[in-house]
Amino acid sequence: MSLKKITNALAWPFLSVYNFIKKAFDLILKSLFYVFSPYQVIKKESFTFLLWVAVVIVIGQFGIILSLLVNYSIGFEKNIFTNLTNGNFYIFSISILGIALYDGFTQYLNSNETTLFKRYQIGSWIFAFILVIFMSAEYAITIFKGTIPLYTHSKVDGYIQILFYFLSIALSIYIFAVKNLDKHEIDFFHLADNQDVNELKLNASNLEETIEGGIEI
Repeated sequence: MSLKKITNALAWPFLSVYNFIKKAFDLILKSLFYVFSPYQVIKKESFTFLLWVAVVIVIGQFGIILSLLVNYSIGFEKNIFTNLTNGNFYIFSISILGIALYDGFTQYLNSNETTLFKRYQIGSWIFAFILVIFMSAEYAITIFKGTIPLYTHSKVDGYIQILFYFLSIALSIYIFAVKNLDKHEIDFFHLADNQDVNELKLNASNLEETIEGGIEI
């Protein structure tokens, strides 16, 4: 057996593993691109998004903000810990996801046209619903622990609550973005559920716009 054949035989397992890892990595990157692409619609809906943030995110946690301002004398860290032991971050997280789900449901039910991005809507709703159930259970456990004499909340409990707090904000923004995808369906056509059927609709829409533009001229 020649040296080249021996080298190829030894290298083949490593090359196979390398190609497998490379394909898996490319698939993960492609999947992440499609999952997080809806966030790009925020650039096109910047004013609506800022208004949504002001009303839902900022005003929605006025209680937490006011408690930090009123009780500033006890220190920021202790103030945050008090809000954590009371489950205030869970309450806010559940509330904003509830608002996001309500907005998504009402738009879906009242829309006269079928959305092109149903899988994104349903997927985000399911994830949000599961998250709400889990946080509700965690909130109940947090409140129950507070009734136990001499019980001290651990830092892990606080970290978990803060984690879900930021995750809920990110998911509610995601649901907001998905809700606005239909307004910019041409820009986000690559995310559509059925691209073959939707391509025909898009071509027909473009043709109609071209004809109308020619008539106006």
